[in-house]
Amino acid sequence: MIYKDLIDHFAVRASSFSNNGWADNKTILQIIADSASSFCPYANDILDYGAGTGIVSEYLLDKIPNLKSITALDVSSEMLFHIKDKRIKCVISSVESTPFNNGQFDLIVSRQCLHYVHDLAKTISESKRILRSNGIFVLTQFVPLEDETKQYWKELTRIRQPLRVNYFSEKDWIDSFTQNGFLPLSLKRFTIQSSVSKWSDHYKNVNESQMQEYTSMLLNAPESYKRKYGIVVKGNDIIGQTHGVTIVFKAN
Repeated sequence: MIYKDLIDHFAVRASSFSNNGWADNKTILQIIADSASSFCPYANDILDYGAGTGIVSEYLLDKIPNLKSITALDVSSEMLFHIKDKRIKCVISSVESTPFNNGQFDLIVSRQCLHYVHDLAKTISESKRILRSNGIFVLTQFVPLEDETKQYWKELTRIRQPLRVNYFSEKDWIDSFTQNGFLPLSLKRFTIQSSVSKWSDHYKNVNESQMQEYTSMLLNAPESYKRKYGIVVKGNDIIGQTHGVTIVFKAN
């Protein structure tokens, strides 16, 4: 199975995923909810890609008026197991090839999922298939800044997320969707605080050598990187900034 390593990875993380620091970040969740309600106000059928433990799904059900149910899709049964809200229908599947009908959904939301996808073009094409005409896709991803620090961000991220496939910038994501039949409608940037110690505490599969390499790279980062990503040492911790973007696309 192509995603066996990813499934095993999230089986370890499932029990503590909801408390990992960014997963329940209200700034990100509210941007997703606002984007969904603004560009697809009458959505009845919503699909949550890489839904994990259901945080985004639950937030949308709470914030979008008259929304009665949502479909949560993930490759990890262990992650989906933690979803207890009966309004959420759980489906175990990859995003490249889903079990859904043509034009089944008004809206797809995807938060921190597509960077793990091996065949992104196929995934975007599949998304267009299962969306209704002029359906909406709300993509949220952490991204590097579009400047000289981008390559260092990629090197750091490879250490932190060794199973990641796509190390895309904001522009890369837009290009990927527009080249596969989607039109960008809106873009919202955000920044949240990150902590090395919290990452270590919550990610049970972080090994010592991985942590040492990541910490060393942060401490020895170029000054321009430290400045733009807010890298500072606080006691035994290293604090920084994570930059992200939410982009709204329409199936063209």
